[in-house]
Amino acid sequence: MKRYPTPQNDFQIDRTHNGAVCKEIGERLSIALGPQSIELNPRLLSLMKQLSEQLETETAGPCCPITRPGLPQSPEAAPA
Repeated sequence: MKRYPTPQNDFQIDRTHNGAVCKEIGERLSIALGPQSIELNPRLLSLMKQLSEQLETETAGPCCPITRPGLPQSPEAAPA
């Protein structure tokens, strides 16, 4: 693994702290933008509904079969 030098004022945080920072930023943005920003437009709602229906049938389309840990893969989903 190649390491790159970090600038003097730069620092790195672990995954746990990164997640906490992202969550806090999301919460603050949600408060700042207000409830109107939470509503999705009709096209995006339609796409989310389609995705939900595809996930229920365990496939995301012919090019993107879903694999889940512990479940057997279908023959076409197995890597070559």
